[in-house]
Amino acid sequence: MLKHWRYKFVLGIALIAGGAWTIYVGQQRSTTLLAIDTNTGKIQWVQPLGGARNLYSRGAIAANGTVVLGLGESSSPESRLDIYRLRAFDVRSGNPLWTTALNSPADGTSDAIGYWFASTYAIDLQPNAVYAQMGDELQSLDPRTGQKRWAIKRPWLDYKDRPLRFGLGIAATEELLAVLQLKQNQRSLLTIDANTGKVIRQTAIPFKNLEETNNRITARNRLAFLETSGRIPVDNGSLSNGRSTITAYNLDTGQVRFRVPITGGISNLQAFGQTIQLSTDPVINYQRSAIDQSSQFMGLALETGRTLWKKSVEQIQCGDFGWSWRVDAESVYFNCRQPKQYSSTIFSLSAKTGQIQWQTLVSPNGYSDKIPVAIAPRQLLTFRNVSQSNQSQTQVIALDRQTGRLLWSVPLFDAQYMNAFRAIVTVDQEKVFILDVLPQWQLWLLKLNRDWYLNRAIEVKS
Repeated sequence: MLKHWRYKFVLGIALIAGGAWTIYVGQQRSTTLLAIDTNTGKIQWVQPLGGARNLYSRGAIAANGTVVLGLGESSSPESRLDIYRLRAFDVRSGNPLWTTALNSPADGTSDAIGYWFASTYAIDLQPNAVYAQMGDELQSLDPRTGQKRWAIKRPWLDYKDRPLRFGLGIAATEELLAVLQLKQNQRSLLTIDANTGKVIRQTAIPFKNLEETNNRITARNRLAFLETSGRIPVDNGSLSNGRSTITAYNLDTGQVRFRVPITGGISNLQAFGQTIQLSTDPVINYQRSAIDQSSQFMGLALETGRTLWKKSVEQIQCGDFGWSWRVDAESVYFNCRQPKQYSSTIFSLSAKTGQIQWQTLVSPNGYSDKIPVAIAPRQLLTFRNVSQSNQSQTQVIALDRQTGRLLWSVPLFDAQYMNAFRAIVTVDQEKVFILDVLPQWQLWLLKLNRDWYLNRAIEVKS
């Protein structure tokens, strides 16, 4: 009992001090990296990154004890995200490990370089290497020290037509790195020794005038898989003609293993386990202003490209799944808006058969097409928007991967990073890493005690 009253007394003093501190700092807020225990939802550590107005990031990536952020920063209040910075932290403690930066050119030709690199997310973190596009170089960095191991010249960023809209354009296996090299309308696939940076092979990739690509690439078992989409030219650009191709390249020989025609543009592509998982955009008939084929989920055999299964969004009664699609060796996960509703339901499909394993309604009134998903060994981590009376919240939630049961929820102070276009959330060593914008008083309380997180979750009745 005495211990209980001591706790209340200390907390009361902390709240009074916190209130005084709030008056002192006014409305100051800080972009903050939160590490949350995936088993309990308890905050493990917080790392303030800087003022919310002067930072931009899509989120963190983590592997093998290191968490890395790609940040766009402003060097002054008048600057416009003119610095691109990588910052690395220790997963266990949150202590800073290293930082490196790329400044905008002095001639002013690209004053928002921090935004361009951070928004495209030009980094990839593997257990033994950080791969980062820094200007016109692709660099391999040591994850614990940030020391450059090797670099190759690689023209990458074109402000008039950014060809890499959805990532770094590389795919890593244990020993090899598949790298897309882009020069105007020419493409080539480089096979690189991941340890030394030595180019082992360069394979030219045919590229026709009536083709376009988002340069989605994935690799598995010394095979690289690349998508190409057909286009219809129009006066002000081009439109999808409803056909795509996945080409599998042998990384040892550069030879094509197989090509698979796909109906619809490819919106997601990932090789995992013994399958290739993908999703497609709807096929639109522009003459009739109608949809000829809705979005599809598909699984292909890794070694042959044979179709294992295919399901349309209508078959799963899903109106939209936004950017939430994620896969592992066993399952495909996505956040679904039910047709003619604004609810949010998380689905799990079998990666081998496409059968529904479970579905969980997580919000009856708060669907978002932007919220990300991360996969932990036992949990699925994602977000939901909920509202009650005049109050609304974005919460990070954990679901049991086997059953879909809701395990815990933690409300965020600000949803700007998690409700953002192509936001990223990541997991390592039973922690999930999330960006939030915290008021200074809350940061001060968390420094005193990690249990003093005073934001309370809205209860949701499904």
